[in-house]
Amino acid sequence: MCTASTRSAPRWPVSPPCSPTLTPDIRKEVEAGDIATVLNAWTLEGTGPDGTPLRLTGTSADVLRRRADGTWGLLIDDPWGA
Repeated sequence: MCTASTRSAPRWPVSPPCSPTLTPDIRKEVEAGDIATVLNAWTLEGTGPDGTPLRLTGTSADVLRRRADGTWGLLIDDPWGA
């Protein structure tokens, strides 16, 4: 059963899944200095509020920037971007 906090997640085309598992499949990365774009085909699986299995898929377009410590930070995340 989902908790109230998971039901209030924004921008879901259906009720959000409980205990979701997000599986990324990065298709392309383009890096220019400290900026990168990433094309990612993703799958999200979980259980809907009524207990039925739920599976969503999409392709995201993301923009990242390298931080001073060398790690990457997400500037723009568009889960339905491609």
